[in-house]
Amino acid sequence: MTTISYNTVLVELLARIARTDKHVLISWHKVQQWPDNLLKRLAAGLLAKASQAESIQCPECPNACFMNVRIYTSPESPTPRAFVICNDIDMQEEMGRINIDLDSLQQWKTSAKQLAKVVAGLLDLDITPNKTKSQDNIPLGMLASKNGRHWVSLNIKSMLLELNQQTVQLNELLYFEGESLVIDRSRINEMLVAAPLRQGKEYIPSTSIREARKLKTEAKHQNWRDEYARMKRQQPDMSARGISKKIATMNIAQGAEASTIYRKMK
Repeated sequence: MTTISYNTVLVELLARIARTDKHVLISWHKVQQWPDNLLKRLAAGLLAKASQAESIQCPECPNACFMNVRIYTSPESPTPRAFVICNDIDMQEEMGRINIDLDSLQQWKTSAKQLAKVVAGLLDLDITPNKTKSQDNIPLGMLASKNGRHWVSLNIKSMLLELNQQTVQLNELLYFEGESLVIDRSRINEMLVAAPLRQGKEYIPSTSIREARKLKTEAKHQNWRDEYARMKRQQPDMSARGISKKIATMNIAQGAEASTIYRKMK
């Protein structure tokens, strides 16, 4: 009976994702070591089915060589059969064809982008995260608080979630509760309302300075849009120009003119 836990597997997957820019492949043999139902839970979001393995570790001798798998079909037997042939010439005659269970060729894959989608979904963010090969930091979307909106981003190399100038290791926030994958919303809320860091230089997250400024500007504009929508609900007859002038007197304006706010808030 397996003793490995859901969260042990999750932490291992996060570490593997952090180490590569490519897809992480999980073999059928690896999955057999997991607890029951874990594959089903992960396949609902974090894992996707990958193509069959083209090579496999030979199960028939202690050398455990990796060998290319050959697939054979015939008119007499429409069901494909898989086998390997030993690489050791001296043993080929003795071993012959070594049959391989087709199920054992199954593979699953995950990636930084897939992980970002899962985290964004757990935070109820509608945005579809995008990641380029050279990008370590993936913007996930904005969360609202009483102090305005703040961007959430995921740094893949360090596996940190960044929010409101706060960073926390993802494996401290993302975990299985029973058989359900959850994110610690109370911890997220604490980060969201935390006071800004007080330091000599302006905080710059792990993304580039240009990207950080872009995210900060978008958050400011979203605050204006939120306030416009709120005031319009309260005072439907007030014109957009009038609302922009009121917003210009608030802290969320950050010194912007009413004309600038008017262009960006709708």
